[in-house]
Amino acid sequence: MSMFEMLLGSWYTTTRELIKVSEWYAILCVVHQLALGFAVIEVMADVFLHETFQKASLDDGSMTTQTMRKIKSNTKKIKVFFETADQDGDGFVDKSELEQILQRNEVRKWLSGMGLEIGNVVSAFAVLDNNGDEQVSLEEFVEGAWYLKGQASAIETAKVRVMLEEMKGKVEGRVQQPR
Repeated sequence: MSMFEMLLGSWYTTTRELIKVSEWYAILCVVHQLALGFAVIEVMADVFLHETFQKASLDDGSMTTQTMRKIKSNTKKIKVFFETADQDGDGFVDKSELEQILQRNEVRKWLSGMGLEIGNVVSAFAVLDNNGDEQVSLEEFVEGAWYLKGQASAIETAKVRVMLEEMKGKVEGRVQQPR
């Protein structure tokens, strides 16, 4: 009988045998089992499981499938929202229809839960209305909803910064030219 056998085998029977020699071995065996059995082996198992799940989550195929499933699910939800917002059934949502549906508290909560932050209806409608016809089609709505979802990406922010620098250069160029 060894401590190794006691750790990985039946610690109860080993402890019973050692108690026949001296009752003090019971304390030693219980401390040994608690310290090594529950601490070290559980930590090793947790590290192994953590590494396994981390490798599985980084799997490109799994990640891509998960992302595509999420996009498809969110697109379906956005389409249902569009159909609800399109009160006259013409296939387009205008600013008044959007304002009207956004007055509902449960709609605002649902949009927030979806990650669609619509603080100002006018600016949100401007993002949704790609062609500037004051009406938003289903395709425009779905595409624009992704721009409203979450924070702006670094690439989008950089694009806006470049556009602002270009506009600033044009404005300064016009101001400096004599009339």
